[in-house]
Amino acid sequence: MADASQDHTRVNGPAPAGAGTGPITVEAFFWYSDSHAFELQPVLDAWRGANAHRVAFRWIPADFDRTPGSRQNFKPQQRLHFALEALGAGEFHERAFTAIHRDRVRLNTDAAVLAWAAEQGLDAAGFTAAVASAPVESGIRHADALLQAYGIQGVPALVVDGRFLTGPGLVRETAAGFPGTLAALDRLVARVEGERGGRAAGRAHPVGPRSGS
Repeated sequence: MADASQDHTRVNGPAPAGAGTGPITVEAFFWYSDSHAFELQPVLDAWRGANAHRVAFRWIPADFDRTPGSRQNFKPQQRLHFALEALGAGEFHERAFTAIHRDRVRLNTDAAVLAWAAEQGLDAAGFTAAVASAPVESGIRHADALLQAYGIQGVPALVVDGRFLTGPGLVRETAAGFPGTLAALDRLVARVEGERGGRAAGRAHPVGPRSGS
């Protein structure tokens, strides 16, 4: 990594789909069992709603453990997230956080996840099929590849435009609305917007002056 500042780091990962055009991609890496991710979730969802006109936002479940048989809740929770996504049941995303951190439900095995999903009123057969589906496995592989490519060491972590990494760890805050994290996120989105505007201006006026960095 390079280009470090007080609130973000530059990463060299794969360019998001549609990079350079359309909404700016923001990828939010999380783990349902992480308390800071739990606290940040409603704050980010509010920010996401307010910025839906300019940002393509996606939650990405992280897996930091590559040792089989150890802390197995990473993979079951990844499958939970992508199954909910495949079923179009995104409203259960917040419920999963709440179940773990307020109701003390241990969503650390596939069986526990299935039981919880059934308790929430999701069709057991449909959910089971979604968990084992190709889109869920593809989502997990993509999430694991991104985590490694960006060099993310902890969650919550936010990647803007596939290039800039920020989050509470870099901003050095834990809760209470996460104003520093949101400010960093706003600045990075505005930076990408400015860079895109500069490139567009350069194409429109190829002989004219260019703005400085």
